[in-house]
Amino acid sequence: MLQRSALPTSLPPTLLLTLLALGSAFLPSLAHAQVAADDAAIDRLIALTALGNELAYDLAQSRRFVAADCAARSGCRAYEPEVAAALNEAQTDLRLGPLVRPQVLELLETMGDIERSELFAFYESPFGRRIVELETAGRSPESLDEIATRGEEIYQRQSDERIALFEAIDSMSDASASVRVNARSALRIAEYLERRADEAGRPHRPATEPDIDERSRHRFHQRLALTYEPLADEDLEQYVEFLEGSAGESWAAARREIRQRVVSADGERLLDAILGRID
Repeated sequence: MLQRSALPTSLPPTLLLTLLALGSAFLPSLAHAQVAADDAAIDRLIALTALGNELAYDLAQSRRFVAADCAARSGCRAYEPEVAAALNEAQTDLRLGPLVRPQVLELLETMGDIERSELFAFYESPFGRRIVELETAGRSPESLDEIATRGEEIYQRQSDERIALFEAIDSMSDASASVRVNARSALRIAEYLERRADEAGRPHRPATEPDIDERSRHRFHQRLALTYEPLADEDLEQYVEFLEGSAGESWAAARREIRQRVVSADGERLLDAILGRID
């Protein structure tokens, strides 16, 4: 055992000066890295989670609702050319940054260091990357076509335990709620156009609140069955465990808010574009 007197009581002056110089050289760069990490972290999280792909899917779904509503309602059909032109214009004007980046920054700033580290650790892990890869593929046109033709068949093959995991994922992410937001945004546009048809004396069938809650939830569970088909039950349990944790819950809440803001803002912009062509 070393005696206390054997330990050095001070550093040699030259070594001390060297360490101080190195420390002062690193401090500014560390502070700069911390500031830069805020913007870098936003970009990193958006990329890791494929948030842009998810929002583009939500917007595309919202516009399908608008097109379908206007095709089905006589009051809207009178304005079908204006609706089609506005929808086409909207496809080339997706500026999501101002709606998304502040919300992601707010999330990162309110998370603690450990919670933030857990969030990035999950999505940077092989398992997290696999989840994002499968979810991105599940939003592809090919997958949506497969759901339309085989969705119920795939869903009926699932065990009760696996369906319970889908319900848990939906409950925590509330992803099927975006379908309801999309449909109600489309309904608002349909109602406005039908009022215009009334004023013009055009006959039409009135718009009604869509009964989509159960239907959209079931359709979403069909999509989950197809999306997560390559995963074992244990993998889904691991994903649910992440979503139930503090980091996963915070991110799911932020995603819900972002999706609703983006879809609502897009609906307002789309209605303005339609009215700009009518007036």
